[in-house]
Amino acid sequence: MGDTTRNVVAQGLLAPFRRDQKNDFANGTGAALIVANVRQILGMREGSLPWDSARGSKLYLLRHRNPDATTHELARVYVIEALAKWETRARVKTARMVVDGRQRRIDVLFDVTSVTGDVVLADQKTSVSLGG
Repeated sequence: MGDTTRNVVAQGLLAPFRRDQKNDFANGTGAALIVANVRQILGMREGSLPWDSARGSKLYLLRHRNPDATTHELARVYVIEALAKWETRARVKTARMVVDGRQRRIDVLFDVTSVTGDVVLADQKTSVSLGG
């Protein structure tokens, strides 16, 4: 990870939370931190934090819906909305719902951008489970 990436992000806790070698919460910078932020935002139910009730996404609304074309499109829109609001350094390229038996997840492909909108790291991937 180059100096350009360090200029885009500071340092923060990685999600899911885990311990590092110093028995502290693991933290990171650059793409690792942005991927963690994306996963945390998309995996968080909008309204679940009393002190910041708008943070999160509406993906939880899709958990029990039939996986038809409308639900797939809503998943894409909910991902784009949440990241445009809460993690502006992640420019969504694709977001699609994947149904595997009873399990559902959202696969997201995004670019990490600088404040000026230049792509710093292309094609970062993450998945968020909707539960089963």
